[in-house]
Amino acid sequence: MKQETEKLAKKFIVVGAMRGRGVLPLIKVPPKVKINSKEYVETVLTPLLEESVASLDPGELHEVFVHYEKALAHTAHNTQRYAADLKKKLGITIIPN
Repeated sequence: MKQETEKLAKKFIVVGAMRGRGVLPLIKVPPKVKINSKEYVETVLTPLLEESVASLDPGELHEVFVHYEKALAHTAHNTQRYAADLKKKLGITIIPN
């Protein structure tokens, strides 16, 4: 066991994802970031899907389906546009609502 000296804010957001072949790296959202659809796409979805998933499942991205809860940032038009672009670009499907 190793004790960490890093001070963490009282409240912070960490995003995690599981897949059939294991878990993906956690993404820590920077403190004091208001999560709107733009920040959600840039801070969470892009690194999670275009970097982590794309590097782990090359050639099989058409078999990747992503599902998340119905938060406002998840269902916003900007996020839906990103999902459509991601499907065309990499073949990853984000299941709406």
